Amino acid sequence: MEGIQENGVITSTKHFIAQEQETHRLSTRDDGPFQEAISSNGGVVSALSGLDVAMPNGAGKFGSSLVEAVSNGSLPEAQIDNMDTEDFPKPGNGMAQRLWEPHPIVDARTKCSRPTLFDGAVEGHVLVKNEENALPLRSENMKLISLFGYSTRAPSSNTPVPAANGTRFASWEMGIQSANITEVDLGWFGNLDLPTSDIAINGTVISAGGSAAPSWSLISAPCDALVAQAYEDGTALYHDFESGDPSINPNSDVCIVIGNVWATEGYDRPSLRDQYTDMLILNVANKCANTIVVFHNAGPRLVDSFIEHPNSDYGDLLKPDYTSRGVPSRFPTYPQSNFAEGAFVDYRGFDSKKVDLRFEFGFGLSYTSFDYSSLKISKANGNFVVVEADVTNNGKVDGKEVAQLYLGIPGDEYTPLKQLRGFEKQLIKAADH
Repeated sequence: MEGIQENGVITSTKHFIAQEQETHRLSTRDDGPFQEAISSNGGVVSALSGLDVAMPNGAGKFGSSLVEAVSNGSLPEAQIDNMDTEDFPKPGNGMAQRLWEPHPIVDARTKCSRPTLFDGAVEGHVLVKNEENALPLRSENMKLISLFGYSTRAPSSNTPVPAANGTRFASWEMGIQSANITEVDLGWFGNLDLPTSDIAINGTVISAGGSAAPSWSLISAPCDALVAQAYEDGTALYHDFESGDPSINPNSDVCIVIGNVWATEGYDRPSLRDQYTDMLILNVANKCANTIVVFHNAGPRLVDSFIEHPNSDYGDLLKPDYTSRGVPSRFPTYPQSNFAEGAFVDYRGFDSKKVDLRFEFGFGLSYTSFDYSSLKISKANGNFVVVEADVTNNGKVDGKEVAQLYLGIPGDEYTPLKQLRGFEKQLIKAADH
């Protein structure tokens, strides 16, 4: 923290004692061993206990409430003086002080960055199942497409959030356009003590929620893109974004179900799956012989309840123009966390315990296939070596492959069996290497 502050960036300590729980989260106790300014949510009791700054603002907690507290004698004026001397310096550069009031607009976007952003979005998708080459969808075979799921459409709003009764601060929506704003408010400003949502029911999830979420300049939901493509191809498009057990047009060439996994600063995810979306997928797959499932997920998601359904493919990118080549973290078949792993975290820990995995680290399908051959290792300068291999695209479409290099120390039980030490992504044309 001191190193960051020395470089002119304001920061503070948060989540004391490695606390990462939001549910039943309480304020810092007054006997905590902290000598510097303490920042959290709070009121008069917190001020008396050493709280200097209420975050993300003082609405309903500090400000006029502290003036009243001094007036009625519940807070000594000397405590206010002490808080002021320990306060953080006010920012002098950067964003406008009040974003909800008129101010000069600075557009930090550049046209030259658009291809990079688009490629990042495309290649960040992960294809994990593609039975009988159901994907990519080809225009000549698609006469009627049926769309289902709450995450298919755009959120109903993308506007600044007004302040209301001191419970919310006027700002941009912080990635919660698709979510239940009441739950997020309680997580940020109250003591959240109720079941929270697994999904963002109000439309496509563009990002996880919280203070680090981007403000969207525009939203292109799956429905928008599919409508544009259907118009170009002359494809009929049916949809139902609300029903959990929708009717299916029997002439559908493909049914696409789009759901999401919601996560945000402010509350804990209640589960790694949600019953509503699981049942929606099964209800569609039971009536549609060619069902594609897409998730916009802000974290791990269990797929056991539907991934083995004979009519279901679990995919992301639908057209052959672009191919997904993202790779997921390893997801075990049983969700469990243990924080005593040392160096054996993520795939390293799964390797050491020989855990049965549904999707291992580095897993990700493509619309084509690749072969590796002619592995060569040659010595370079000092202790460095050069590793080379031929990678051949033996499929029918161009695609990108991520070659990954793993190293291990034979016979050393204190280091992981293998560790990722290099990777390179290359576009390889069909029947090329």
